Amino acid sequence: DMNSFILNYIENDITGRAIMLTGEWGSGKSYYVKNTLKPFLEDKDNGKHKCVIVSLYGLSDTSEISKAIYMELRTIKKAPSSETASTAKAVGKIVGKTIFNGLVSKIGFDIGSIDDKDFQKIYESVDLTDKLIILEDIERTQIDIIELLGYINNMCENDGVKVLLVTNESELLTTYEKSDDQGKTTRYYTDDALAYKRAKEKTIGDTIYFSCDYENTIQQIIGSFGVFLQKYRTPECAKDIRDIFYLMTSHNLRAFIFCCQKIKEIFMFIDENHISVNEEIQTIIFYGCVAFTQRQSKGADLQFERVAYLSAKPGLNDQYPLFKFCYNYILYQVLSKDDIKKSIAYYSDYRKNGKWNSGR
Repeated sequence: DMNSFILNYIENDITGRAIMLTGEWGSGKSYYVKNTLKPFLEDKDNGKHKCVIVSLYGLSDTSEISKAIYMELRTIKKAPSSETASTAKAVGKIVGKTIFNGLVSKIGFDIGSIDDKDFQKIYESVDLTDKLIILEDIERTQIDIIELLGYINNMCENDGVKVLLVTNESELLTTYEKSDDQGKTTRYYTDDALAYKRAKEKTIGDTIYFSCDYENTIQQIIGSFGVFLQKYRTPECAKDIRDIFYLMTSHNLRAFIFCCQKIKEIFMFIDENHISVNEEIQTIIFYGCVAFTQRQSKGADLQFERVAYLSAKPGLNDQYPLFKFCYNYILYQVLSKDDIKKSIAYYSDYRKNGKWNSGR
């Protein structure tokens, strides 16, 4: 549905505005754009629309966007050299004047120092016909958001360029709380958020709220880590992991990929050092790490109890706590055979004597 909607925007939209794809950090937006949307739009059956993907992360000036777009365009196959400027004009060629002007500003060359023929070549090389400009990480840029939206508005409204913005819009819609005389608390948008909303109305038309098939995606991610995690690649485990995401109020797939990498390395270490670990403890390691890394992705400062071998607080719960050796490896890249053996012995004793609450 998203693919078809964006294709329709490229081919039929005449509003002169951009569109936005928004979703949580780590929810798979960038993966979708690069691995699903781009191949779909560039397929010959869908019009062979080229995608120019630029991340705004760390950029501090709109002229840097122009340069990045230009460099991406240089990698796209050029039109046949026999095509003349008049032919291009006849078929409705879109020249990105906003990008060209920003490019000139960034490079800083003297327009008067080149002849008209060379100038025309450079100008026409910014060819955005049948292309989609995709600007990612809007919320992470150092460019003032109002200045950025003005730049995008010029591309869309004045130049006829089609632009897709990919962002976590909740990071732009910042709020604060204020209490009245009766103690009732109301949440309000900040001045920056209100300014953004006003500018967005002019620049951006539709906002697409991104979501993915988490259970299928979770199974695919686990499957990419080989034999050490294969037993968790089941529909039942995928549902459990999705439920952990909801419990942690975090659906960060980047954090889950990072987690799977760490779990695989822990299991490999255990296997290589011939440490006896039963299936129950392996499952605790797996789910405890999943919960911890999702908590961590939200910026939680999770301190481990000093003398404990395992703890429910940074993990999922009493049934699936986080082992201290997992905590140490995820945060400090340290694994110890003795720590693993002591932790397993401690947990086995707990299971035998039921001293989780009093004997910890």
